[in-house]
Amino acid sequence: MSVNKTVLFLSCCLLAACGQKESASPSQASAPDSPQTVSAPAPAAVSQPAPAAASAPAALGGELQTADRAAWQKYRCAEGSVEARYYKGSAGPEAQIRYKGGILTAAYSAAGSDEDLTAFSDGTQTWTIGNEFGNDFYKEGNGFLVHHEQAEGIDGTEATVDNLLLHECTPVS
Repeated sequence: MSVNKTVLFLSCCLLAACGQKESASPSQASAPDSPQTVSAPAPAAVSQPAPAAASAPAALGGELQTADRAAWQKYRCAEGSVEARYYKGSAGPEAQIRYKGGILTAAYSAAGSDEDLTAFSDGTQTWTIGNEFGNDFYKEGNGFLVHHEQAEGIDGTEATVDNLLLHECTPVS
């Protein structure tokens, strides 16, 4: 699944999860040819995770540690590097992502995950990794970070725009 199709898929999932009945106009639905970036800095403080839309499968991520014992995994991405760690949260798997001096805390997102991808979201940003090794998040590649924001379309309707911050993130051994 290409990054553009994945971003479009995640946008549709987010719209469906929010209960919006309007679909994106054709001009909004077409993904850009190149990745977009947002110049806004990442939050300086740890954000609170959004509640999980549905519980995660029992074996998802394997034997996860508590947050204070979870190891950080470094990823090399097309735009630079990022670090992530995965741990057992109160409602299921959670991830923390170190990016541009801030830490994003995100809960497992059943709505953004499928047989190919595992997503963690706080509602504003989503960290997504592959799902080739469903029992070990630390082995997964194909990571990408997306910032979601509301924008007004040409016809005056509001839609969610996904800005790709990082893509092609692979674990560094």
